[in-house]
Amino acid sequence: LFLLSDVIFTAKRKATATTSSNSFHLKDRQRIRDVWVAPCPEDLQLELSDLGLEPHCSFIIGWPLSNTVATFSSPREKEMWYSLLKTQIEEPSEESQRQTVQISILNKATVSQTSYAPKKYVEVSTAQDTRDVINMALDLWKIEDDASRYCLWVNSVKEDPVLLLGHERPYSIKLFMNTRRLDSNSGLLDESRQQQAAAPLQFVLRVGQPRGPYFLGETKQPRGRRVRNTLGKSVSSTLVTRFFRGNRAKMSVNDEEEITASFGQPLEKVIAPDLPPWLQIALVRLYMDGPVTNGILRRSASYKMVKNLREAIDEGLEPDLASAPVLAVGALLKEFLRSVPGYVLNGDLYTEWVACLDPAGDEAKTRHVRKMMERLPVANHTLLHNFFV
Repeated sequence: LFLLSDVIFTAKRKATATTSSNSFHLKDRQRIRDVWVAPCPEDLQLELSDLGLEPHCSFIIGWPLSNTVATFSSPREKEMWYSLLKTQIEEPSEESQRQTVQISILNKATVSQTSYAPKKYVEVSTAQDTRDVINMALDLWKIEDDASRYCLWVNSVKEDPVLLLGHERPYSIKLFMNTRRLDSNSGLLDESRQQQAAAPLQFVLRVGQPRGPYFLGETKQPRGRRVRNTLGKSVSSTLVTRFFRGNRAKMSVNDEEEITASFGQPLEKVIAPDLPPWLQIALVRLYMDGPVTNGILRRSASYKMVKNLREAIDEGLEPDLASAPVLAVGALLKEFLRSVPGYVLNGDLYTEWVACLDPAGDEAKTRHVRKMMERLPVANHTLLHNFFV
């Protein structure tokens, strides 16, 4: 997952990539304003547990006609990404806040299947989600009922219907379909004209609630029709797809203290108060084999081997690092250091660390470095001490 100022990329590491090379296969690219995030509903959390995933490390991320479950290595990492994306999404410019687009809603909630379904038009903004539009539709038809009993579908020409879960943004879906139609006709219009372009898109109000099962091959097809999944592929009836996940940390939902993972965890939890056994063994290998191994921290190691070692450590196992290839041990150490939240030297002290280069003379620089070391947390200091002493 790569986040820029206004664009988000999802990518998968190539099978031929090594731990020292950043080679990825691009899966998707979306403007941040077209992206939405939402917590996993309760029934989806149960389904994640059945699949062996950690619900408290997961949330839904999606864009027009696509919903994806993202699972991270720890609750801390999940909250970091969720808060960051939520902030980026909910801070549009003043101009974008004023932008609206007109959508048509067909009422099939209060009429029979054989009767003519009335249609009305509403203006939706970038901030309104599916639940807001359902409330607007109920007001239009003066339906005094619990909005949670209703759901919204999307129909388009030559496409299967899409059931929306509630957190999607109809504004983005409308623009997405407009853009796709224009692209298919080789049209080149700016965004303001795209909003005015007529698109073969229809929102439909129905009675019912989005329910699981959510994943591929586990939903029923109503009345013999294929329900188009929110991934945008009419090949199954899944509502949510498992797009990517991080390495699972072995932890209890009710007791976050039961953490055996080392990667991606705060150092005060990993080093309490001593280094974990696997890290001690890895450092011994580094001291013993490093001087006689060319490029121990530079040369590539087996990606699959390093991945297996890391997953074993995060699951509380004790892999045999004493006999593992030394290059794999070196790569494992680098991955551990890169995964430390806030960095080993404390990213908040970056300017002060750079200032260590300013004083003239080695003695002055040494004094400055010692003062900086004293400002580090105990766990960070302990790790650095074991590395260099």
